Amino acid sequence: MVRLLRGTRVLFVCYGNHARSPMAEGLAKKIFGRDIRVESAGVNPMFEGAADFAVQVMKEEYGIDISGHIPKHVRDVDIDQIDYVVAMDPAVYEILNKIHLVPREKLILWRIEDPFSQSLNHYLRAAGKLSNKIQVTFNTSAIGS
Repeated sequence: MVRLLRGTRVLFVCYGNHARSPMAEGLAKKIFGRDIRVESAGVNPMFEGAADFAVQVMKEEYGIDISGHIPKHVRDVDIDQIDYVVAMDPAVYEILNKIHLVPREKLILWRIEDPFSQSLNHYLRAAGKLSNKIQVTFNTSAIGS
């Protein structure tokens, strides 16, 4: 479990910054409020915007609008200014550590199946897992000053 202090910066990273990481960013912003700074990125973004099902699930299930999401590459983020980098799966974790040289002490590995190009139910499951992981990993009831 990670204890967050006000002003902590968290970056969520998936492969394309099209499904998992934008959903995690939206959920974390809602859960953390303004206390924690949250961003998302991908190791190989290829599409414009968030996936349609990701937008739908966030809006209908969580009341979060990610329709204006613009995917960005992790190389466009100043990793030195980030406190924690959450990799959505082991492949992303390895790319972040070995290619982008993100120190292991900043990296957090989650195992969230990529719902990209799958059914709405896959997106619903991924969002539920993301919400749970955010709350458990970051002990959201104990954000300190």
